[in-house]
Amino acid sequence: MQELDKITDWDVFGIYLGFDESEITEIRRVHQSNARSKRAMFAEWVEKEPRPAWEKVIDALESMSHIRLANRLKEKECTSA
Repeated sequence: MQELDKITDWDVFGIYLGFDESEITEIRRVHQSNARSKRAMFAEWVEKEPRPAWEKVIDALESMSHIRLANRLKEKECTSA
């Protein structure tokens, strides 16, 4: 999760992970700060995703042009497998 702290546009990241605008708005309303909202969104994604996978996170990051971060996660995932 620490790697994801670098993401500032967490709401766009949430859309790529499958959240809709109303869910993003509710997370923002409840948690107010970007840091808390981002962590809450990611925790909610892990909870609601039947099989949360780093591949989906990496795909979202690549779609958002966060290539270096996506590559770091790929490397980390390969070394922990």
